[in-house]
Amino acid sequence: MRRLSQLTAHLESHNLLASFQSGFRRRHSTETAVVRITNDILSSNDSGKVTALVLLDLSAAFDTIDHEILLSRLENDMGITGTALSWFRSYLTGRSQVVSCSGHTSSSRPVTCGVPQGSVLGPILFCIYTQPLEQIIRRHNLSFHFYADDTQLYLSFDPSEADAAVAKLNHCLSDIRDWMASNFLKLNDDKTELVLIGNPKRLAKIHDFELSVGNIKVKPSACARNLGVYFDSSLSFKPFVQKTAATATYHIRSLVAIRDHLPRDLVRRLCTSLVISRLDYCNAVLTGLPKSSLRPLQLALNMAARLIYKAKRSCHVSPLLKELQWLPIEKRIEEKILTITFKARNAFAPSYLTELVRYFTPVRTSRSSDFPTLAVPSFKLKTVGDRSFCSAGPRAWNSLPPSLRTGALACTDATPGTVSALLRCYLLATHFEGLSSDFSSLPATTVARSLRQRADSPRGSMLALKKSSPVTNVQSF
Repeated sequence: MRRLSQLTAHLESHNLLASFQSGFRRRHSTETAVVRITNDILSSNDSGKVTALVLLDLSAAFDTIDHEILLSRLENDMGITGTALSWFRSYLTGRSQVVSCSGHTSSSRPVTCGVPQGSVLGPILFCIYTQPLEQIIRRHNLSFHFYADDTQLYLSFDPSEADAAVAKLNHCLSDIRDWMASNFLKLNDDKTELVLIGNPKRLAKIHDFELSVGNIKVKPSACARNLGVYFDSSLSFKPFVQKTAATATYHIRSLVAIRDHLPRDLVRRLCTSLVISRLDYCNAVLTGLPKSSLRPLQLALNMAARLIYKAKRSCHVSPLLKELQWLPIEKRIEEKILTITFKARNAFAPSYLTELVRYFTPVRTSRSSDFPTLAVPSFKLKTVGDRSFCSAGPRAWNSLPPSLRTGALACTDATPGTVSALLRCYLLATHFEGLSSDFSSLPATTVARSLRQRADSPRGSMLALKKSSPVTNVQSF
């Protein structure tokens, strides 16, 4: 782990990794990657364009890495020389492997390629190995995103320019295949997926849009899975919502069979790990969707709450959710958007999200100028452009009461965990307690309970509270 920390610190401090590489990097995740991809697609589609999203798949990517090429990249591209380079050479070479089956073991064979399976260094070494792909894709003026060996290419274009878009994508894919062949990597041609995303009327104007990947002709699909999120042609995320709700419901029904044998607290923990984690995964991309689209997720959340309390289906679920301190789906999405926005404006997020959040500079000084406000870009369509993170994030942030934005959330020592706890406290109070949006009216018991559950540290929580609006009786917890 120490070697990994030293390597990642060197790479991050010198910005040596691809700017849109989210795999196995601090403050990066599949969700940040999906949020940025969705943001770019929605922003482009708002202006009347169509976006072609291409998902590439590699075969046994970590097993075919050439050691000499990797060591050359470490030395020439990453600036690792001397003893450090010798350590990596020793780490990669001199290994052997055997096959054992039914008590019989094969003779030993040297390992001449690949990185050790299950190693902590393997993923970051793969990112270094594939670093030149960034220059190849940029040369073709395509947007892209990497997550380890998962590659996403996307290009926005006017429907009248579909032929030119096909040619540009094909040239880029051809160069990628050639580079991979020369670097002992294999692109799974038949697993390449293509989705055309845009307004149905504009998509209807595009005919015979297909890509050539080797000897395979790739035609548009209605839906494709990307980093665990299903992208459909209208970016409504209906398949993603339905599949997520179905998975959550499956786990709930599995717990029903053993519910009578388990204490309530354990059932709550199981629901949190098996159900809530799935309902919250990448839910930031669902912001701006109508309640009807989110209903399957809300029904799954209600089922979990009733399971914990052994409540009948006819039982009203709001008191149960309040007791569990579970926000409804729409508010959970709002909490996620606000948390990501806080991270983006305080350097806790990848640079590709930070650049989407900017402060608003008023032309004239007014009373509201005393409160930090984020700039909201102008879009044509509420159901398209306004759903992008660069719009939804600042709008959600600006909707917070000024006392909260200039208090706890502006604290220099505030951490994502502390801020998440305070945001949840605020959303719980305004939703369940029926309180106004004035943060100073939050009851101390709600604040204390939320902070105990979510804060990074007692000191950070207390510091955030002290610098926020007054809350009475906080000492009681």
